[in-house]
Amino acid sequence: MRGVVLLMAVAATGQAQKAARDGVAVRDELGRAAQALVVGDRAEARLALDHVLIAEPRNARALNLKGVLEAMEGNAQQAELLFREAVRAEPKLGAAHANLARSLRQQERLDQAVDEFKLALEDGERGAALETEFLDTLEELVLAQRRAGDQQAALVALVAARRLLPGNPRALFDFGQQAMGMGFKADGVEALRQAHAAESGNENYLYGLAHAEQSIGHAAAADPLFRAYLKAHPEDASAHFGLGLALLDENRDEEAGTEFAASVRLRPEQSESYYQLGRLAEENGDAVRAREQYETALRYDAQHAGAATNLGAILLKAKDYEGALKLLRGAVEAAPDYAPAHLQLGLTLARIGQQDESRKELDRARELTAEADKKKVERPRLVLDPAGTRR
Repeated sequence: MRGVVLLMAVAATGQAQKAARDGVAVRDELGRAAQALVVGDRAEARLALDHVLIAEPRNARALNLKGVLEAMEGNAQQAELLFREAVRAEPKLGAAHANLARSLRQQERLDQAVDEFKLALEDGERGAALETEFLDTLEELVLAQRRAGDQQAALVALVAARRLLPGNPRALFDFGQQAMGMGFKADGVEALRQAHAAESGNENYLYGLAHAEQSIGHAAAADPLFRAYLKAHPEDASAHFGLGLALLDENRDEEAGTEFAASVRLRPEQSESYYQLGRLAEENGDAVRAREQYETALRYDAQHAGAATNLGAILLKAKDYEGALKLLRGAVEAAPDYAPAHLQLGLTLARIGQQDESRKELDRARELTAEADKKKVERPRLVLDPAGTRR
């Protein structure tokens, strides 16, 4: 009996030693394959990987490297199949998820690519380069979703990125921009502030935060941000315009006018700046100057409902009813939901005796004003946990 036990022990020891030798051999072959791929010796890499896969057909690392080899040789479909086999064999192999993501991105299957990048990051594959690849792919996906009109899907994707990379300023910035655009302004400006704080030297974050602060009425915060940006980019017409709006909110009209004038000097087609200059001229009682500014705005943008409406109102006061009607009907056509255009059109129609049509326009103006007042109520905060997950 003792002899049988001894033989079993010897046999087990022999099997363990063989397994250890085989394991060393596999590791050596994988190392040889990886080195060969680095130096571009594809034949050597293929030979080493074939040795491993004959011995261990489900070796995830070998399957992953074989996928890299196929991708290098332009066999995209075969590479994808190998990466998928690798993650089936070892679901937590982040490198294989990352390579599968890259393959899917090349095929423009962006939603699947984003999912695979997330799995790679969750499985411990970290580093600035991988995070950048993930965020680049996510940006492409979000742009496609926006073009398709699916803002909600874009928001969900960016919330997930913020959760995955909670301290990443780019993830914060992209989420902040989307939230601002969808009316979640408290969430948006908070994320933009965090992005700017994390990377204060990034001019995109500075500019984005300046506009966000201005859009929520924080002129005192927006003013120095725009000035800091303009110090580095004095030729940026849009930044001059943004600073002008902030100055208007601070009741510094003369300085605002200077910024709007700088904007059109740098970019003459900046129709919105002419419109603001026209408004300032009207407030100063200079109807002639206001008319010139509104006409210039319309020359660059014939669909500018604000300029057409205000110019129409000036013509109405001058009793040029025909000119006023033409402008105001055009404003209503260009912007059917713009209440001031309906109001001024209703007043003009009343002056020429078209009372029924006038009442319709005035009623529509009241409806739109009421709707706009409801929209002014800020959307509720997104319910996010500390890591940025939407619940």
